[in-house]
Amino acid sequence: MKTLAQMEPRTSIASAPFTISVPGSYYLTTNLNVTGGNAISVQANGVTLDLSGFTISSSAAVASGTAILLTNTAPIDITILNGHITGGVTNNGGVFNGPGFQYGIFYSGGDYPANTRVSGVSVSGCLVDGINLSKVNTSILESCTARTIGGYGLVASIVTRSTADNCGGTAISGGQVSDSHGEMRGNGAGTGIDATTAINCYGFSLNGNGIVTGSAQHCYGYSNGAGYGINAN
Repeated sequence: MKTLAQMEPRTSIASAPFTISVPGSYYLTTNLNVTGGNAISVQANGVTLDLSGFTISSSAAVASGTAILLTNTAPIDITILNGHITGGVTNNGGVFNGPGFQYGIFYSGGDYPANTRVSGVSVSGCLVDGINLSKVNTSILESCTARTIGGYGLVASIVTRSTADNCGGTAISGGQVSDSHGEMRGNGAGTGIDATTAINCYGFSLNGNGIVTGSAQHCYGYSNGAGYGINAN
């Protein structure tokens, strides 16, 4: 006979707010909702968080907190998978406001996340950023989506097979961005895709540049304002 720990050697999360302070594997067993602040805080390194297809949402009247916040001083070896993050922020003629979260996935430590991967996560209706891991260290976003985000949609060292639409700031920012689609639709001069290298990408900006990159291969960029479709160095 196997014990329950042997059958399911992970820690379940059934309510929020929840703090992860020990390395290991965690998974959601239901949808989570908070009325303000952060839903899940990851304080440890070496963590895998499986959202199991469930949704983390906020009903805060004024957008506040983060759905998943990496709070370690130097977040490293963190994986977040398979789920949804939702808020109630809307785009009203290029101005973003409303209830819910400020950030979908973000970090607050003294250093940037490293060896961190987010895969198969969708984020919508956040006031500031959708998923922002910084593009400074080794971080990967793959098969992720962000929609109706007031600032950055998706940010990582590597962004692949992902889409960010209806963003108030730059939709996708990364060192290498491939097979991705980014659209900026705010009042500012943000960019559809901002990358060191862009491969097989589409970028649109309402006021700024469609794609800004060091090199572009098989890309299409469009500006509805005074910017460039593609600005490549």
